[in-house]
Formats: sequence, C-alpha cells, structure tokens
Amino acid sequence: MWRGLIVFALVLGCSLPSLSQANDQQSYRQLDAWLQIDETNRRCGSLYPFEARIINQTVQTLFSNTAESRAAVLASPASPDDPSIAAYNDLVISRRRIAQSQTSELSCDPHTNPLLKLGRSAYLRDLLQLVLIVQNGAIDQQLRPTLKQAFDELARIIKASYGDGYDVLADALAAQNAANPVPARNAFVVLAPYIDDVILEDVTSRRDYRLVPHPTDLQSFEFRKSNVRHLMFDRFQQIRRTTIPLGGAQPAIPVVLTEGVAGDGSIVFAIAFENPEDSRYTYEIKATIFSQDEEVPGLWDRDDWRTLATKYDASPRFVESCPMDRCLVFPPALTERIKERQGRGVSGIPYEIVLAGERAYPLPETQGAVYRKRYEPPVFLK
Repeated sequence: MWRGLIVFALVLGCSLPSLSQANDQQSYRQLDAWLQIDETNRRCGSLYPFEARIINQTVQTLFSNTAESRAAVLASPASPDDPSIAAYNDLVISRRRIAQSQTSELSCDPHTNPLLKLGRSAYLRDLLQLVLIVQNGAIDQQLRPTLKQAFDELARIIKASYGDGYDVLADALAAQNAANPVPARNAFVVLAPYIDDVILEDVTSRRDYRLVPHPTDLQSFEFRKSNVRHLMFDRFQQIRRTTIPLGGAQPAIPVVLTEGVAGDGSIVFAIAFENPEDSRYTYEIKATIFSQDEEVPGLWDRDDWRTLATKYDASPRFVESCPMDRCLVFPPALTERIKERQGRGVSGIPYEIVLAGERAYPLPETQGAVYRKRYEPPVFLK
C-alpha cells in the first residue's frame, strides 16, 4: 500500500501508468492536468509550500514516465546534441507553455479554482491517511514541541479543507488503516518533509515572507515579501531538518535548514530554529565550505585533506532582511569556482561543509574523513 513516497498515489489516486502501454493519451492528459495545477500555483502562490512540493514531485514523475524522457535518458552523455534530448526539452517547454496559456485567467482561490480543487482532492486524502496512522500510533505525542505544533497545523489544514465531510472520510480511512496496518513511524517518515515545510512557513510568515515555487527554476522555491520576488533569497532547494553542533559541552540544536542561491549567485544557508526561545540559539553559528584545489580523485580520505583545499567562510549578511532566524552567505568566489568546474564538466572533486557554533572554531587542519561531511553544491543554470 505505502511505497515510502507520497507521489505514488497522487495521480487521481492511481499508480503512475507506463507510457509504453495502450493508455498513452490518458497518461499525457494526466501530465497536462498536473501541469495546469502547477502553473496556476506558480502564478498565484496560493497553496501551502508542502502542497507545492507534492505538485512538483508529481509533475516531475509524470515527465519522467514519458517516452521522450526515456529516450533522453538513454542518450549518450557525450552527445548533448542528441535529437532525443532536444525532443524532451521541447516537450517540457511546449507543454508548460500550453498549461500557462490555459490557466492564465483562472482564479487563484483554491476553494473555487476547479484545477486546484482537483489536485488537492488527490493528495490531501493520502496525507490525511498518514496523519491518522501517526495519531493512532501516538507518535505525535512523542514529538518535540515545535514538531508537534507543526504536525498539528498540518492536520488542521487538511481537516479544514474537507469541511463537513471530514468525519465521514476520516472514519473510512481509519477503517482502511485498521484492515491494512502500517507502522506509525513509517508514516511519520513520509510526512516529515511536509512538516518541515510547515515550520518554514511559520518562521517566514512572521517576517512577512512567503515560500512559493520559483517561476522558472522548476526544482526550486523562492522567498517573496508582500508578493514581490525577493531576489536576495532566490532558488531555494534542499529543505531538511538537521542539527548544528555548538562545540564544547553544549548539545547540538535542532533546526530546519534550507540551502539555495541568492539573486547575485551567492550560495545561502537559511536556518529556522525549532525553538527560538532556547538560550542555545543565541550562540553565533558559522559555516565554512572547503573546495579541493587539485582536480584529482582519491584525496578525500587523507587526514590532511583540508590543507589541499581552499576555505570559504560564510558571513551573516542581509541579517535585517533574512526571511528566517539566521542567514549565512558564502562569497561569490565559491560560486565562480563551482560554475567554472561545472562548465567544464568536472565532477567527483569533493567539497566539505562545516556548519557549527562558534566554539567549534577555529577548525583543525587535520581531521579524519569519517568526521568530515561532504557537500553537494547546487547545479547552476546555464
């Protein structure tokens, strides 16, 4: 029943069909319908961030199931001009343009827009089923206060969307869960990214920001203030919960971390504290990225690897306009090195990320590879 990803049930409650079968037209119609939902929300930004994430996942899955995508995947990486790659790119561009033209004058109200209502009916039911599993297993009662608050808010949003029909649906789903029991912890793992989105929405809304899908970078989000794009905090990707060690005897602090690219191309880490009233959050947080200088594989395991790399320290710039509790911005020189290497097709040369409290600094030059954390930089658009 559950496959670890919520995408499996998003396409009108069905598993995704294979386009090699006889239902090609139906599959492309599903793709077009979800593109219309996605483009409407990119224009309006009227859905919650967790909903935008689900819609984006669904669209990407549907695109990957097309014959054009499969042909492009089989194309040789050494042949960027392969016609199958061009055909897939044309498919993405043309289908999105059609979806944009078909939805340009539709209402932005999710309660009246038929497309948004259709999309929500597909995924909110699955989210509700997961929520009920977590509640039945009492996992929500074991959460830290901030996580519990975010989980309850997610449950409230889902319940409110069904209005008077909630009780009937909840009873039916509870009966399904009883007949096909699923471990509550497994359900919580699936819900966790969407709970993080709720925490992020709460933190940013207190600063009059909103997290909305990026209009052109289809894998990313951006922060908007008063519905105006705020380019300083543009193209945010990788939203995840983590902990930051403070150094010394202090325990690590739980945070929600977003990594992205600012409008000027700088790499930005934006941090939301789970409990800003905790005195530990008053400590200064620092971030450093090391980039190996020699483009030679196999050096990462050396204890003195940091001596073979250039160090880039982030600075707490734009603090006044940070949409979250902390914003750390890396120097443009780091972006230029990454872009230059990506432009030449260089890969496999490691980066290290250090995110820690000021007591963990200065960082030692010698440290075993098992204690270092590799960093995957963003892919910069050409």
